[in-house]
Amino acid sequence: MNELIFSRFRDTTLCKVAFLGLLILVLFSKDDAYFQKGDERANLSNVALINEHGIGRQYLLSYYGLAGPVYPVMQYLWLPISQMKPNLVRLLNMLALLAVIYLMGASVGSFETPWLVMSVPMTYLCSGYAMTIIPSLLFLVPSYLLATKDYHQRFGLFGSLASGLLLSLAILTRLNLLLLLPLWLMLPFVNSGKINLKSIKQSFFLGVGSIPLLVWVFETWGGFVPPIAAVTIGNSALGILSNFSFTHVLLSIGVTALIYAVINRQWFCALSRTSRNYLIWPVLVLLTVNYIFNILNYLPMQVLLSRLNLNEVTSYLLGSLMGSTLIILTVYFLWSFITRYVTTLDTGYRSASWAIVIILIGSGLVSDLFSSRYAFQAIPFIFLTAGISRMPDNISTLLRIAGVFLGFVIYFAFRNYQPVAQISF
Repeated sequence: MNELIFSRFRDTTLCKVAFLGLLILVLFSKDDAYFQKGDERANLSNVALINEHGIGRQYLLSYYGLAGPVYPVMQYLWLPISQMKPNLVRLLNMLALLAVIYLMGASVGSFETPWLVMSVPMTYLCSGYAMTIIPSLLFLVPSYLLATKDYHQRFGLFGSLASGLLLSLAILTRLNLLLLLPLWLMLPFVNSGKINLKSIKQSFFLGVGSIPLLVWVFETWGGFVPPIAAVTIGNSALGILSNFSFTHVLLSIGVTALIYAVINRQWFCALSRTSRNYLIWPVLVLLTVNYIFNILNYLPMQVLLSRLNLNEVTSYLLGSLMGSTLIILTVYFLWSFITRYVTTLDTGYRSASWAIVIILIGSGLVSDLFSSRYAFQAIPFIFLTAGISRMPDNISTLLRIAGVFLGFVIYFAFRNYQPVAQISF
């Protein structure tokens, strides 16, 4: 038992040091290529619109991008401190990450375990730069907490109202999170296990807290995306669905499997001989199909490697190998995910599992370009379902060290951003 506590303390200490290292890098970051031409520029260009139009209807009509209009508002409120200097602009995301870590601690009942998020490589990109995912989680995690049974008993219907409002802010920070709204409205019934007056009232107040703000924004836009974005992808639900990419969903599932492996690889179900016999054939078929048709080449890995000045052939082969690895992980992950879901009676586990499924499906709707950041949006629910290692595990420690190392590699690679590379990690 003491060895287990030491093992976990060792890994979380590594992650805390990694957070401190990333914070120092952010504080000393300068006006690099990514700040000038990358996603940060697109996210921050809307701050000027707020200066010009204020926070209102005209800002929404002029809004540029697909992420959501809340993050520029956060940066606008942060403007007296940041003065639009790259290091201080990015500091907002680091502070948001720190808050998310402690909110996830309240969610999982341990303020140590969530520090393992620093062993997930995508964390370094989402928090080290002015991205929208960490700020969206700043609203999503407390929203989920307030909608759960324990916190509802503490805060009552006011908590439901606040949960709904926070959910709407999360959605308006990352628009694809709109898919979570039906699940949120169902949470009171899932938590209570029955339909009664209390759960109906809770669901109603969740709706009252979330729907009016969403309706106002979408009515102003005339659809689910800003008018400027609607020119290229359409503004109706049917138009957005027409851009759905099943390949993005598969890749996101594979990335999610990697996150589970880093956080708690013992979450994966042990495979019996019968299970292996069932799984080997779909794996072989998928690998063969992928080799012939190159369906699942992990392009973000190619871009990352190209930014590290590896030649094109090496980058392509490693990207293809990563795609095949994700196929194997996807099959194993789905087997474990379904097995654990059908064998648990924990309603909290089941609702968090549905949130993961919805976010992964939503990754197919985000854009025509894949990014591992789509799967990262599910990180609070991954922590809720992954559990904690029950025994000391040196392999997990090595995986976490590798995750920290890769995270810093990704962070530095994006400082050498090239706008020609149209695929993000």
